Amino acid sequence: MKVEVILQEQLFFTKYVDLFSFKKRPFLSKSETYEASVAKSVKVFELMREHNWSEADMDLISKILNYDFALSLHHTMFIPGIERLGTDEQKAKWLPLAQSYQIVGTYAQTELGHGTNLLGLETTATYDRDSDEFVLNTPRLSSMKWWPGGLGKSSTHAIILAHLVIDGEKYGMHGFMVQLRSLEDHMPMPGLKMGDIGPKLGANNVDNGFLILNKVRIPRDNMLMRNARVTRGGKFQQLSTSKANYATMVLVRVKIIGWSTDTLRQASCVAVRYSATRRQTTLKPGTPEQQVLDFQTQQFKVTPSVAAAYACSFLAQSMLTLYKRVFAEIVKGNNSNLAELHAQSAGLKAFLTDMATGMVEVCRRSCGGHGYLVSSGVAENMVGSLAMVTVEGENTVLYLQTARLHVKNMLGSLAMVTVEGENTVLYLQTAL
Repeated sequence: MKVEVILQEQLFFTKYVDLFSFKKRPFLSKSETYEASVAKSVKVFELMREHNWSEADMDLISKILNYDFALSLHHTMFIPGIERLGTDEQKAKWLPLAQSYQIVGTYAQTELGHGTNLLGLETTATYDRDSDEFVLNTPRLSSMKWWPGGLGKSSTHAIILAHLVIDGEKYGMHGFMVQLRSLEDHMPMPGLKMGDIGPKLGANNVDNGFLILNKVRIPRDNMLMRNARVTRGGKFQQLSTSKANYATMVLVRVKIIGWSTDTLRQASCVAVRYSATRRQTTLKPGTPEQQVLDFQTQQFKVTPSVAAAYACSFLAQSMLTLYKRVFAEIVKGNNSNLAELHAQSAGLKAFLTDMATGMVEVCRRSCGGHGYLVSSGVAENMVGSLAMVTVEGENTVLYLQTARLHVKNMLGSLAMVTVEGENTVLYLQTAL
């Protein structure tokens, strides 16, 4: 039985060795990098369905393959967006299509002119009573959707964040399901203009794109209505807190903590292996050259990075556990811990990505000239880490968001006001 298992595993890896190998990647063009990543994404998703991989299984596979998935946003934001923002009927309609890849989706929130300030987004979804439709529009250049992964070439659908407008009055940001491309020939649907935003410093396996909507009409039922709905008569109904609409964005920030940890983990691993293999300087005549890792100056570079990678890994796991618990509370109508979850995820995303970027660069430098080669792996880690600093919220803004809540809670504690939910300054109430 063991022999059969070994033969099956060898056959599996032999069959897909070219597809999953990283050897050719440093020498591929942007288009070739994207095409190879799409092929890898499709095969992994096929294997996931075939072998019924769990979420934990997929997380492990993603780490092994260094997140080289062109269609990653389909899993990290599109499907979770349907799950968190859709009604039971909407989930029954769209989740089977998304999970079987009959449709491929993205999450279009950030615009060319606005990112973190969601209230400043300019895309509108205006309700038309006569046709029972929403009319989506990006009224100016700055309002075009900009950056969504998979939007440039891959996606057939998108969850688009837009201001709901009824009779000239705005009712906040909401998610709308929009078909982007024909399922027959993959051409853009009427009223849509989209494309790739061009080469980036890194992550060119993902086709980040732009989207312009010119009075695009969608059925009223395409508004994701778990937390709020619009009736046939045009009446707006808030069903639960509007803050639940931010749940998908918070989830991605929690995931970024893990992704940033992975860049540090990989970089520190490369740096230690290089330091153990590379030799330099003979301290005594007739003796072998010393391992670079034997020198204290090299140890001071790589050892803190290894320790930090372990610590951040544990923290990433605990943050994901916290998110799942708090989101389950939100679904049941309990929002008492949402503000604390937002503050922790924002602050840790900012702090850990800043710290990881600095440490990854130290690891890269510790590899000498080899660290400048793309094929070393650590150079790509550096570029990937740089992206984490600004994606899903620029770090300075996120630090301020975290500080704002903690200062508010601290002042409340000083005034002996009971602070709602769990938070990191509750100890002040007993210490004062």
